[in-house]
Amino acid sequence: MKKIIATLTLLTYFVCACSQKTETASNNSTLPQTEQDAKKALVRVWKIDMTEMDKLFDERLAELEKEKDKKPAKYKQHKELVKKERELFAQTTLEIKTDGTTLRKIENKKEDKKGKWDLSKDLKQLSFIGDGKDKKTEVFDIIELSEKKLAITRTASDKKQNTVFIAK
Repeated sequence: MKKIIATLTLLTYFVCACSQKTETASNNSTLPQTEQDAKKALVRVWKIDMTEMDKLFDERLAELEKEKDKKPAKYKQHKELVKKERELFAQTTLEIKTDGTTLRKIENKKEDKKGKWDLSKDLKQLSFIGDGKDKKTEVFDIIELSEKKLAITRTASDKKQNTVFIAK
Protein backbone atom coordinates (compact mmCIF):
# COMPACT_ATOMS: atom_id res chain seq x y z
CA MET A 1 0.00 0.00 0.00
CA LYS A 2 2.84 2.43 0.83
CA LYS A 3 4.44 1.69 -2.56
CA ILE A 4 1.17 2.53 -4.36
CA ILE A 5 0.80 5.82 -2.48
CA ALA A 6 4.44 6.71 -3.09
CA THR A 7 4.09 5.85 -6.79
CA LEU A 8 0.90 7.93 -7.12
CA THR A 9 2.53 10.85 -5.32
CA LEU A 10 5.57 10.75 -7.63
CA LEU A 11 3.36 10.38 -10.69
CA THR A 12 1.23 13.37 -9.64
CA TYR A 13 4.36 15.45 -9.03
CA PHE A 14 5.80 14.44 -12.42
CA VAL A 15 2.58 15.25 -14.30
CA CYS A 16 2.27 18.64 -12.59
CA ALA A 17 5.91 19.48 -13.25
CA CYS A 18 5.60 18.53 -16.92
CA SER A 19 2.40 20.50 -17.45
CA GLN A 20 3.99 23.59 -15.88
CA LYS A 21 7.03 23.29 -18.13
CA THR A 22 4.86 22.73 -21.19
CA GLU A 23 2.66 25.70 -20.33
CA THR A 24 5.63 27.99 -19.79
CA ALA A 25 7.38 26.75 -22.90
CA SER A 26 4.28 27.10 -25.03
CA ASN A 27 3.60 30.59 -23.69
CA ASN A 28 7.11 31.71 -24.59
CA SER A 29 7.30 30.00 -27.96
CA THR A 30 3.86 30.93 -29.31
CA LEU A 31 4.31 34.70 -29.30
CA PRO A 32 6.70 36.63 -31.51
CA GLN A 33 9.52 38.32 -29.62
CA THR A 34 9.66 41.57 -31.59
CA GLU A 35 7.05 44.04 -32.79
CA GLN A 36 8.24 43.57 -36.35
CA ASP A 37 7.77 39.77 -36.15
CA ALA A 38 4.34 40.19 -34.53
CA LYS A 39 3.15 42.58 -37.22
CA LYS A 40 4.58 40.36 -39.94
CA ALA A 41 2.58 37.43 -38.52
CA LEU A 42 -0.62 39.47 -38.04
CA VAL A 43 -0.84 41.21 -41.40
CA ARG A 44 -2.80 38.88 -43.66
CA VAL A 45 -6.29 37.53 -44.31
CA TRP A 46 -7.61 35.27 -41.53
CA LYS A 47 -10.45 32.79 -41.46
CA ILE A 48 -12.06 31.46 -38.29
CA ASP A 49 -10.98 27.89 -37.49
CA MET A 50 -14.37 26.20 -37.42
CA THR A 51 -13.09 23.04 -35.73
CA GLU A 52 -12.66 25.16 -32.59
CA MET A 53 -15.87 27.15 -33.05
CA ASP A 54 -17.93 24.02 -33.67
CA LYS A 55 -17.15 22.89 -30.13
CA LEU A 56 -18.75 26.08 -28.84
CA PHE A 57 -21.77 25.72 -31.10
CA ASP A 58 -22.20 22.08 -30.03
CA GLU A 59 -22.18 23.19 -26.38
CA ARG A 60 -24.81 25.83 -27.11
CA LEU A 61 -26.99 23.33 -28.94
CA ALA A 62 -26.65 20.86 -26.06
CA GLU A 63 -27.81 23.59 -23.66
CA LEU A 64 -30.80 24.26 -25.90
CA GLU A 65 -31.68 20.55 -25.95
CA LYS A 66 -32.35 20.77 -22.20
CA GLU A 67 -35.13 23.28 -22.88
CA LYS A 68 -36.59 21.40 -25.86
CA ASP A 69 -39.56 19.88 -24.03
CA LYS A 70 -40.28 22.92 -21.83
CA LYS A 71 -40.40 25.54 -24.60
CA PRO A 72 -40.52 23.86 -28.03
CA ALA A 73 -41.17 27.04 -30.05
CA LYS A 74 -38.35 28.95 -28.34
CA TYR A 75 -36.06 25.92 -28.72
CA LYS A 76 -36.69 25.75 -32.47
CA GLN A 77 -36.14 29.49 -32.89
CA HIS A 78 -32.90 29.50 -30.89
CA LYS A 79 -31.62 26.40 -32.66
CA GLU A 80 -32.09 28.12 -36.02
CA LEU A 81 -30.31 31.24 -34.75
CA VAL A 82 -27.34 29.16 -33.60
CA LYS A 83 -27.17 27.46 -37.00
CA LYS A 84 -27.28 30.83 -38.82
CA GLU A 85 -24.62 32.24 -36.52
CA ARG A 86 -22.41 29.23 -37.26
CA GLU A 87 -22.85 29.78 -41.01
CA LEU A 88 -21.88 33.46 -40.64
CA PHE A 89 -18.75 32.55 -38.69
CA ALA A 90 -17.79 29.99 -41.35
CA GLN A 91 -18.16 32.63 -44.08
CA THR A 92 -16.26 35.38 -42.26
CA THR A 93 -12.76 36.57 -43.07
CA LEU A 94 -10.75 39.20 -41.24
CA GLU A 95 -8.08 41.11 -43.09
CA ILE A 96 -5.48 42.82 -40.92
CA LYS A 97 -3.64 45.40 -42.98
CA THR A 98 -0.21 47.04 -42.61
CA ASP A 99 -1.75 50.52 -42.36
CA GLY A 100 -3.46 49.64 -39.06
CA THR A 101 -6.89 49.01 -40.55
CA THR A 102 -9.04 45.90 -40.68
CA LEU A 103 -11.69 44.65 -43.05
CA ARG A 104 -14.19 42.00 -42.02
CA LYS A 105 -16.02 40.33 -44.87
CA ILE A 106 -18.84 37.83 -44.88
CA GLU A 107 -19.34 35.86 -48.09
CA ASN A 108 -22.52 36.76 -50.00
CA LYS A 109 -23.04 39.90 -47.90
CA LYS A 110 -22.72 43.38 -49.36
CA GLU A 111 -21.68 45.03 -46.10
CA ASP A 112 -18.02 44.84 -45.17
CA LYS A 113 -17.07 46.12 -41.74
CA LYS A 114 -14.03 48.35 -41.51
CA GLY A 115 -12.05 49.12 -38.39
CA LYS A 116 -8.61 49.56 -36.94
CA TRP A 117 -6.26 47.37 -34.97
CA ASP A 118 -3.54 48.01 -32.43
CA LEU A 119 -0.93 45.80 -30.80
CA SER A 120 0.13 46.41 -27.19
CA LYS A 121 3.74 47.33 -26.53
CA ASP A 122 4.33 44.00 -24.73
CA LEU A 123 2.92 42.16 -27.82
CA LYS A 124 0.42 40.26 -25.65
CA GLN A 125 -2.80 42.08 -26.51
CA LEU A 126 -4.58 42.91 -29.74
CA SER A 127 -7.24 45.64 -29.89
CA PHE A 128 -9.90 46.06 -32.55
CA ILE A 129 -11.51 49.48 -32.85
CA GLY A 130 -14.78 49.88 -34.73
CA ASP A 131 -15.04 52.43 -37.52
CA GLY A 132 -17.86 54.82 -38.41
CA LYS A 133 -20.76 54.74 -35.95
CA ASP A 134 -19.28 51.80 -34.05
CA LYS A 135 -16.22 53.17 -32.26
CA LYS A 136 -16.25 50.30 -29.75
CA THR A 137 -12.83 48.93 -28.76
CA GLU A 138 -12.46 45.23 -28.04
CA VAL A 139 -9.26 44.00 -26.40
CA PHE A 140 -8.04 40.42 -26.73
CA ASP A 141 -5.20 38.53 -25.09
CA ILE A 142 -3.04 36.83 -27.70
CA ILE A 143 -2.61 33.15 -26.87
CA GLU A 144 -0.74 32.16 -30.00
CA LEU A 145 0.51 34.05 -33.02
CA SER A 146 2.33 32.73 -36.05
CA GLU A 147 2.02 33.26 -39.79
CA LYS A 148 -0.44 30.35 -39.88
CA LYS A 149 -2.44 30.76 -36.67
CA LEU A 150 -3.86 33.49 -34.44
CA ALA A 151 -5.51 32.44 -31.17
CA ILE A 152 -7.07 35.13 -29.00
CA THR A 153 -9.37 35.39 -26.00
CA ARG A 154 -11.47 38.34 -24.93
CA THR A 155 -9.64 40.14 -22.11
CA ALA A 156 -12.59 41.62 -20.23
CA SER A 157 -14.87 38.60 -20.42
CA ASP A 158 -15.88 36.61 -17.34
CA LYS A 159 -16.17 33.48 -19.45
CA LYS A 160 -12.96 33.03 -21.42
CA GLN A 161 -13.72 31.97 -24.95
CA ASN A 162 -10.87 31.41 -27.34
CA THR A 163 -11.22 32.29 -30.98
CA VAL A 164 -8.77 30.66 -33.35
CA PHE A 165 -8.04 32.02 -36.80
CA ILE A 166 -6.08 30.32 -39.54
CA ALA A 167 -4.36 32.07 -42.41
CA LYS A 168 -6.40 31.98 -45.56
